[in-house]
Amino acid sequence: MQVQTELIELLSDTRAWATNVQNVNTVDIYSSWVSQDELLAQLDQHIVDARQGVADFLQLRTLYAPTAGLCEIATHQGSAGYLKLAARFDAWFASVRPA
Repeated sequence: MQVQTELIELLSDTRAWATNVQNVNTVDIYSSWVSQDELLAQLDQHIVDARQGVADFLQLRTLYAPTAGLCEIATHQGSAGYLKLAARFDAWFASVRPA
């Protein structure tokens, strides 16, 4: 249950970070999201899944990867917040890494 709680908290904190338009730029050429609302909807779905005990490890790894997902849309102002979230994800993932 601790693993699930940690993931939900991480995703919720990521969502809070992503709601600030000064942190993310979804119109960037490298963005896989059409809009900020689409990004937030995806994060909401990950939160719902985590509450149900489901985690798509591949999608989550891509979301926090250093060359994809959130990294690509983090603005200069939002980069410090992204790095903290990514480090938390890396620590969480290392603790639950599927075999």
